[in-house]
Amino acid sequence: MMYFHFKNKLFLFSILSFVVFLFILNYQTYASSCTVLKDKHFSFYERKKKAMRRFKYDLDEKRDRSSKMLDKLLSNAIDFF
Repeated sequence: MMYFHFKNKLFLFSILSFVVFLFILNYQTYASSCTVLKDKHFSFYERKKKAMRRFKYDLDEKRDRSSKMLDKLLSNAIDFF
């Protein structure tokens, strides 16, 4: 009878350890997937930031170009009149 009781404890312990192992494995998978999502979100944020910098640079460049053209046009108009 004692042997049977010990065998049940060992069986329960093995099931419990297997459940803990699955929980740890599942948690590692969950943590790694969260890291991937975080990296994807971060890269999306970085891409958005980079696009905004590029847009701002292009806007500044167009503003400089248009101000130079306007200065040239006004100086030519002054020379003409």
